[in-house]
Amino acid sequence: MNVNMLLNDEMIKKIIESKEFFYKKLQDYFQSYMQFDISNDELNKLLNIIGTKQPFSFKELIEENYKYKDLLELIGKMISIFDTNGYNKNIWNPYDDKRVIARANVRQNIWTKNLIVYKLTKDINRLSSDSVKNAILYIQNPKINLTQLSEKHREDTSKRLLKNEYNPSKYFEEIKNYFKDVLNDINLNNDDNIGLLLSKILYLDEFKNIWNVEKEEDLNINMNIISVKTKNIMLYGAPGVGKTYNYKKLVALIEGQDFVENEIFDFIINNRDDEILEGSVDTLYNLVKNEKRIEFVTFHQSYSYEDFIEGFRPQKNGIIDREDGIFKTLCNEANKNPLKNFYIVIDEINRGNISKIFGELITLIEEDKRDNYEVTLPYSKEKFKIPSNLYIIATMNSTDKSIATIDIALRRRFTFLKMKPNINLVPQISKEVFTKLNDHIEKTINEDYQLGHSYFMNVENEDDLTFVKEYKIKPLLEEYFYGDEINFKKTIEILDIKE
Repeated sequence: MNVNMLLNDEMIKKIIESKEFFYKKLQDYFQSYMQFDISNDELNKLLNIIGTKQPFSFKELIEENYKYKDLLELIGKMISIFDTNGYNKNIWNPYDDKRVIARANVRQNIWTKNLIVYKLTKDINRLSSDSVKNAILYIQNPKINLTQLSEKHREDTSKRLLKNEYNPSKYFEEIKNYFKDVLNDINLNNDDNIGLLLSKILYLDEFKNIWNVEKEEDLNINMNIISVKTKNIMLYGAPGVGKTYNYKKLVALIEGQDFVENEIFDFIINNRDDEILEGSVDTLYNLVKNEKRIEFVTFHQSYSYEDFIEGFRPQKNGIIDREDGIFKTLCNEANKNPLKNFYIVIDEINRGNISKIFGELITLIEEDKRDNYEVTLPYSKEKFKIPSNLYIIATMNSTDKSIATIDIALRRRFTFLKMKPNINLVPQISKEVFTKLNDHIEKTINEDYQLGHSYFMNVENEDDLTFVKEYKIKPLLEEYFYGDEINFKKTIEILDIKE
């Protein structure tokens, strides 16, 4: 490794040339935080509030506990620089380039709790998160600490790069000594940036073998390994509740691995985005899409096993040949790439004949059958199994009458996430009609038929609202209340549409 190669990396070049400590603003925030005038009793009260807040929302925490607003915003500003996934990063992170110390994969409530505990105790050993410990040690003394926050990564670096056992007290000096020749050739403008520089060097492509180990026994430490145990997920709800948008969000959240399973499901069910980094859903989903790790299919009455798994199909040259279906093809790709997640999205799954489409594979999609059980396919006579890194995400409309007769085998094998209308996503101009219509529908039919928020989300003025009521909502209500003239007229009164 030489200096010219390092200078080809824009971030490393910026660190070397910086005359100021690279995270001086974070350091200032931390000092202000530690000097913030608040009693220990009040800190303990705040700690209890955070501990009982489930699910955790930084935005709601501030709104509901306004007397702590200044302290909480200071904590939020620190986290927005400590961690890539910090809440409100675009506003609270003061740097133009939105620089962060690490992608720590630490949840917001853990950051907040540990920072408060440290302010209370001044004892680094009282903290529950090693990543937060290392972040605090770094910002207090960047000359002898690294921004490599993960203890697991430090252990792997010691084992695979330094070729010795990990010793926390000696680790920094060992890394510094390993790169001593490189450091001797570099004119670092500020010595406070040495720990950051060494950390950035460790994550260059030249050292990617430290992280991308392909031996089976090391798969559990790979950054791309799947973390959500539930493999078959059903998103269902009334029209317009955001099933299509949320399957993309679900894929992105699984891929990002920044939240545990319960938190991911809470984001989906409640249409929440408050702790999700702005723009990250599109970025992660597009990454999966561009790498061709996701397929989308719609089930219907004519869809068959031959379309989905394998079957004989006529070819361009006129002969009939066996072809792999979309599901088998994706399974094969997932088997070839065990370190990456693959996804198949099945829209309107309840409209297909499940037994006919899945055939003998209905058993193999169960989580505990993945990777282990295999069957012999009827056409190719190949042995076939479904890998554990393949997610099946299905959607269905709860107003569809076919939902009542959905295959029991399917119900048992899927985790169902019911999505409801969310008034918080409806513009103020539409909230009154949205609320009145859904109250009326719930009383006269049931809640499964309530209108979704997406019908109203793009309404900006009265003209938009009139259009939506006349051409989007009214035809749907005519179908809902077919044969029930009295309740239909009531909905027309709510819509304020002249017949």
